[in-house]
Amino acid sequence: MVIERCFKRKFNNQGNFLELLKFLVDHNSDIEAITINADAIETTNDSIREMGDALFLTLIDESILRYVNTSKHVVERFISVEHVTNTNALSLKEAIDKPYSRHELSMSRLLRQCYDRASKMRGKFNGLKTLILRKNECAYYIYCFAH
Repeated sequence: MVIERCFKRKFNNQGNFLELLKFLVDHNSDIEAITINADAIETTNDSIREMGDALFLTLIDESILRYVNTSKHVVERFISVEHVTNTNALSLKEAIDKPYSRHELSMSRLLRQCYDRASKMRGKFNGLKTLILRKNECAYYIYCFAH
């Protein structure tokens, strides 16, 4: 009867590796940062895989992708924060190209571009809007009313 009760007792132990990892995360901020970063990368990769070959819209200031999934639902996913030291149109385009390249997103699948009315963004000849339209003439500009 004593042995039977021991086996029926529920243990919270998840195994040596997971328990050690949990302990290290709780007591070491560097490891906590690494695991948070790894979780963020995996979440972003899951979002990109989920999007598949869907066309998408990008909200530039927020680094968000918006697309319609296979169930016909609109989905928004945060994909990146890119530090820019210069806010000219070319630098902003390069900042957009980084996560696109990292996640193998093709500019040809970009259906819309959305951001505020800043002249560097929407300039007729050299603005970000024009640089993107040169890569994909179907990526129409939409004003972001959140600004």
